[in-house]
Amino acid sequence: MVKVEYIHADTGFLLRVQGHAGAAPKGADLVCSAVSILIYTAAQCALELYTDEKLQQWPLLELESGSSQVAADARQGKTETVQRVFDTVMTGFYLLANQYPQFVTVTESSPEGLI
Repeated sequence: MVKVEYIHADTGFLLRVQGHAGAAPKGADLVCSAVSILIYTAAQCALELYTDEKLQQWPLLELESGSSQVAADARQGKTETVQRVFDTVMTGFYLLANQYPQFVTVTESSPEGLI
């Protein structure tokens, strides 16, 4: 089971993905492939946001098999742009969770003082 967690508060955004879908053997699991491309897309977009000076600092990027996270802290006045990127990636995760609920779950929260 893949567990996707999206946490956002103020200017901070965190996308965390844990687990494996188990929909098919390793190398043939299309659900895991879709999850991987979404988290890698989030990571690449975070790097581009940094390059475009929309983040306060270098984003946190941890991309490991079965355990990945991408975190970013938006500069003042750039929060909407950063949120749009994370929300777009989350749209992909929600689509996966709706199509494959036995393999993917998504949670979203907005606690105070994330980053």
